[in-house]
Amino acid sequence: MEAAMMENALPVSALGEAAKGLFADVRRHGARVVVEDENPVGVLISAEEYEKMVDFIEDIRVEQIAAERIAHSTGKGITMEAYLKKHGMTAEDLEDVPEDEIG
Repeated sequence: MEAAMMENALPVSALGEAAKGLFADVRRHGARVVVEDENPVGVLISAEEYEKMVDFIEDIRVEQIAAERIAHSTGKGITMEAYLKKHGMTAEDLEDVPEDEIG
């Protein structure tokens, strides 16, 4: 689970017995809308759904950066294969690099 998410963690036990059933329901269904006077006031989502959303948003950000770079490209870029060859590396070499070191 993402470290930033855990910084704001609150144990279900701190919310009482009723919350345990509520969060079991959220895990089962993925999300629940919280209403007050028939108006939505919040959404409870499972940790799995939250992580999917964060990953999706990050993918969109990467796509936006790539599109901006392509739009402002001078045409002097090189392919990944050419870069790896220039530095004496292969795609397999990158498999062992931790995800947080790529960027």
